[in-house]
Amino acid sequence: MSNLLRKEGRKISLVAVGDISLGGAVDQNLMGRDIFEFVKDEIFSSDVSIGNLECVLGKKGRPTRTYTNLRARSGWVKHLKIFKILNLANNHIMDFGEEGMDETIILLRKENILTIGAGDSYPQALRPIILEIKSIRIGFLGFMYDENMLFSNLVRARSLKRAGPTKYYEVDVLNLIQKLKKKTHLVIATIHWGRENINFPSLQQRLLAQKLIMNGVDIILGHHPHEAQGVEKFSKGLVFYSLGNCIFDPTISNPKYGLMVKLSLCAKGILDYTIFPLGINCNFQPVKLTGDKSILRYLKQISKVLENYSANVYNNWWFEHTSETFLRSYKSDVLLIKRFGLRYVPSFFLGLILPYSIKYYAGYIRHKIRKLL
Repeated sequence: MSNLLRKEGRKISLVAVGDISLGGAVDQNLMGRDIFEFVKDEIFSSDVSIGNLECVLGKKGRPTRTYTNLRARSGWVKHLKIFKILNLANNHIMDFGEEGMDETIILLRKENILTIGAGDSYPQALRPIILEIKSIRIGFLGFMYDENMLFSNLVRARSLKRAGPTKYYEVDVLNLIQKLKKKTHLVIATIHWGRENINFPSLQQRLLAQKLIMNGVDIILGHHPHEAQGVEKFSKGLVFYSLGNCIFDPTISNPKYGLMVKLSLCAKGILDYTIFPLGINCNFQPVKLTGDKSILRYLKQISKVLENYSANVYNNWWFEHTSETFLRSYKSDVLLIKRFGLRYVPSFFLGLILPYSIKYYAGYIRHKIRKLL
């Protein structure tokens, strides 16, 4: 770091949003409107802007999932030009296979939109972006984190030559962060993680965030739960566990609000940040909810939880406050089990979906599931 230029007094602005999907009902209702009309000034006027693109663009490829394949027409790339960087490390970038992913990347690059988090091989997908603005160098990387992944070393070996989103393999990611830190003033990681529709990060996410920061990450921008989650300061780093939705098909995911965060940065770190709650108007456009102070009060409240509990206490607290939502999220799977009369499947099913550290709650969960059955 000593060989890097540090300009006292120089600062840059960065704006980040969460999940962006222009597919489904959004695609059908755009009708020539500028989807980001009411937030684009804040985004476009920043030195750097970043979001998580959770759909593919164009016509190529065939659906790879039996449900919720998200695609928007290629022309809608014009709405995304306000972003400097888009993360593609998420569970929808392969909805139309490798062809869909490649076409999306090509369309974005034609508009000078940089991408991280996906590629034709794992090393390519892991490749970071380094931007230098006003003599401040920032490294960006994006990846998915699955805290339940079994046999990670075996999966990694099979993933090296496969196209798709970047997944978290600890040795590779930590090594990359340490290399980035030597070349840059700041390192920003955008992570697709957590459980959908839950307002609090798991203990595993918090432990990972701490590990990343101790290895050189300055800011973590989280997404995937679709709900806004708390903000945590750890050492010199800052973690936004989930920014929620910026724009998404409301028939698939319709939380009341998401978050847009604006950070002021200098070569030495984070100077300040401001959070703007976002809502969706009747035309599916994101709008700033400037008049609703209750959202910021709630965000402060859920962020305090992250400060006040030790690891073990937080783990117990997290389970108690999320178990009902967790069960509702998997109710469709439970009903499928009931339909086929497989009453003994829940034990096996739970072993796959529960984080390893809370498997000792399986008895309680089974009791709840039997009620559903």
